[in-house]
Amino acid sequence: MGLSKALALRTDLPQIMLPTTYAGSEITPVLGETRDGMKSTQSSPHVLAETVMYDPELTLSLPKMVTATSGMNAIAHAVEALYAPGASPLVALMAEEGIRVMAAAPEAMARVARALGAANAATGLWNLERSLDTPRSLREIGMSEAGLDRAVELLLQSAYPNPRKPDADSLRRLLERAQMSEPSEYD
Repeated sequence: MGLSKALALRTDLPQIMLPTTYAGSEITPVLGETRDGMKSTQSSPHVLAETVMYDPELTLSLPKMVTATSGMNAIAHAVEALYAPGASPLVALMAEEGIRVMAAAPEAMARVARALGAANAATGLWNLERSLDTPRSLREIGMSEAGLDRAVELLLQSAYPNPRKPDADSLRRLLERAQMSEPSEYD
């Protein structure tokens, strides 16, 4: 989808997207591109697909790791949509519904906890994610300890909208926890 968006931006050709994961990129005007090792994002109406078709059966054969990581990514995007610039009441409703469907409602959360044999859904999901053998730390995807300071610097240079203004100390603590795959707390 990213390649399709990049081509649409440069050619203004129409797009028909058929997503096979859960991220939600197909309905956003955001394009992320990596050039010379640096990822940047931009927003343009030219990258919006003219048609999006969903076929849930296409997701049934996804590898377990892709299902898990794309589902968590979809939740992250939905949460982000709640405070993104330009968010509207309609977007907030869709984001909330997306989170509910993916995670969600109190009865469902109690059932998730019970099904996973955990005290609560968050702990159960954390343990489930651990069992899926997916990379859960920055270290596991190749981030060195030395790279954390550079990551903080880059994050501060191009701070993405957040409910709280990022600062170097908080970002460093967050990245240190992500480096070691420790659960994060909002501090």
